Amino acid sequence: SSFRFIACLRRFARRAMFRTATRAALVPALLSSLAAASVPVTGTDPSEAEPLYACHSDFSLGPVTSASKKGFAVDDTTWRWCSDSIPGQWPNAAEKMTSIRLFKAWDATWQDDRELAWQNLKNWVIANDAKVLMGVSISCLEEDDAREWAWAKDLLQLLGPNHVMGLAIGNELELLFTKTAFSEHIDANCVNDVWDNGRFWRRFTEMVQEFDDLGFGALPVTSVFGGLALAGDEDHPFFEKPGQALVNSFFTNATNRYGDRYAWSWNTYPYFDPNEKLDEGTTDSCEFARGRSLCFDTTCDAPKSMAYYRKKMAMLTGKADNTLWIGETGWSSNGGPNSDMKYCKNWAAKESLQEYYSNFLQWDLTVPEQEPPDHVFYFSIRDALNFGNDEHFGIIEQCFMPQCKLHSDDFQPPESEIPSEPGCYYQQPTAGNGNCDGPWKFWKLDEYGMAHANSSKSQEFCLDRKHGHDGFCGTDTKWVFVAATSTTTTTLEAVATTETGASTTEEKAATTTTA
Repeated sequence: SSFRFIACLRRFARRAMFRTATRAALVPALLSSLAAASVPVTGTDPSEAEPLYACHSDFSLGPVTSASKKGFAVDDTTWRWCSDSIPGQWPNAAEKMTSIRLFKAWDATWQDDRELAWQNLKNWVIANDAKVLMGVSISCLEEDDAREWAWAKDLLQLLGPNHVMGLAIGNELELLFTKTAFSEHIDANCVNDVWDNGRFWRRFTEMVQEFDDLGFGALPVTSVFGGLALAGDEDHPFFEKPGQALVNSFFTNATNRYGDRYAWSWNTYPYFDPNEKLDEGTTDSCEFARGRSLCFDTTCDAPKSMAYYRKKMAMLTGKADNTLWIGETGWSSNGGPNSDMKYCKNWAAKESLQEYYSNFLQWDLTVPEQEPPDHVFYFSIRDALNFGNDEHFGIIEQCFMPQCKLHSDDFQPPESEIPSEPGCYYQQPTAGNGNCDGPWKFWKLDEYGMAHANSSKSQEFCLDRKHGHDGFCGTDTKWVFVAATSTTTTTLEAVATTETGASTTEEKAATTTTA
């Protein structure tokens, strides 16, 4: 068999940055006024609501087969910075989107307008008659987890049971022990506490009980796992190693306690398969691997992986029709995984992302010799940061970008308007000296500067970012500041600066902002 299921040690956590202050005092009023709303809060009649966001392209990749059983996983960039721009339709396909997966109600490190994001989501689910798979974290930062869960309960009440698909507690926790070298917050004691001392299972049952008490007792509950969880032994179908992760014990407890209510959820990424090899006799070609990884018929990697999940699940439950959700699947248009595929010239490429996404849209969910998955989420809406590094899985590149990522070379998108969301933005008309990404002909959010240089604090802080950015990147940018309390904007245009003597802080900001 060509199936390879070895663990793909991929997405460790989704961390973003800082922005503007929250307005926590608005929560009670917002919840009471919006939770009862049966129409968009922007008007008294659905026809008065503004049209939902749509990116522009001259590529049509539809139709979307089994659209009611497919949705998008919402990346942190979209959720934090442009929640009003969740697409109403599948990008590059004229089909309404009716479900999304939210990894968290909000992040404890984000000092932004949480209530506005929630209001935007409320508007979106009502306009599309959609459902949300609500996620909540289990981590080594218990206070942050508790705050995130409190926010999740508030958001759940705001949305109501008719717009919630289920509750997902934890994401790829089988990988927690692999992150001790990458995070100052994760160590062996935490891993032990989460798994061996039972904190994960204890918190899972407590959260489900509170979920039920809020009126969601008829909805499924789950935790999302990746490939490593499949690595069982002769005694356990799933990964079971004290001091690392006790996945088999968790599945046994969950299915015994919750029965068919427990939905099995898996992340599936042929892109990260560490066993893929370059074509024989080549140093940069991988057409054989691409041929079985980008497709979605029953001979292809993703559907075969899903069939394998069902076989494994049946080993524990004795059932062939357990509820199966795919929490994430997707492809990157740039970069490269930590395998031989990083040398392949068109593995992490826009043409590969287009083929994978197009095949996903047209896939009828069939898998070889097993029941199909019950629901599948595509990752992601936009390119996003992961541990400070850009990932390029998005079908749209950036917030406030008018065009979809997939379009012809000569496609001309509509002119980008100055955003209305508070923040610091810039336009970069040229690629510059190669130190930075670009060009960016739309108004690009200065995410790094807003987090680390307070560029959203004031006009002065925002416009001061130009000198360091342009000096390091060798370009001439235009900057705009949108104040939080008014629609007044201030722009700055100046002669290009190509100084190489920018301060260390400016160089770091310039590099990270446009990387």
